[in-house]
Amino acid sequence: MKAPFDVGDGRTEYLWLAVGAWEGDRIDGVLRSRPSWITTLRQGDRVTVRQGAIFDYLLRRADGTSEGNETERFLR
Repeated sequence: MKAPFDVGDGRTEYLWLAVGAWEGDRIDGVLRSRPSWITTLRQGDRVTVRQGAIFDYLLRRADGTSEGNETERFLR
């Protein structure tokens, strides 16, 4: 999933995370992206985000198909 993180100076950085647990509105995961602007986070850190904050997602199925990842489609 891709979620926004506050940089601290009015900017927002969007980072991918691998979901570890999802309970109610709380999603716990591990950062898959390497933050560019946020100095307090590193790739591999555990993070918690709210379901309502999710910006994008990528679901890869065993058969090789996927869904989501609107970010990549937009960038193309």
